[in-house]
Amino acid sequence: NAETIARMGLITLNTGIEIDVYGNVNSSHISGNRVVNGIGGGANFAQNAGLSVILLPSTGKSGAISTIVPMVSHQDICEHDVDVIITEHGVADLRGKDDTERADAIIRHCTAGAYQTQLEAYIQKARQICGGHHPQLPEDAFAWHRRLAEQGSMLETRP
Repeated sequence: NAETIARMGLITLNTGIEIDVYGNVNSSHISGNRVVNGIGGGANFAQNAGLSVILLPSTGKSGAISTIVPMVSHQDICEHDVDVIITEHGVADLRGKDDTERADAIIRHCTAGAYQTQLEAYIQKARQICGGHHPQLPEDAFAWHRRLAEQGSMLETRP
């Protein structure tokens, strides 16, 4: 019962495959199209938790994949239901932050070094082109997943 859970001040710990710079979580699909598991009630617990925490490593496949991406390839838990993100690099407390502050906190505290630079460049470009409180450039965002499919890594290669 959601009301009972909400009254308990429950702290929930969930994980994900990837999370985007705003806090949206993909916990069920690899690259948005290959189901690896169901969400198992994660969204329900996140929505009704007193404190919703997402735990995940910052990279996968020996650094070839960043779990922190510009835009998730599939969304199971929305950004409004995530309070804290934890990786081996640190903790991003998202409570009370607007979307741009959330992006800054996630990039600064949770992202692996090489990907941190890429995400900062993406966010800067998105803010310049789109503006607003939730700037997104889908073509640039999904270029990360295209690079992974074509080159085996999300890292940008410079000529």
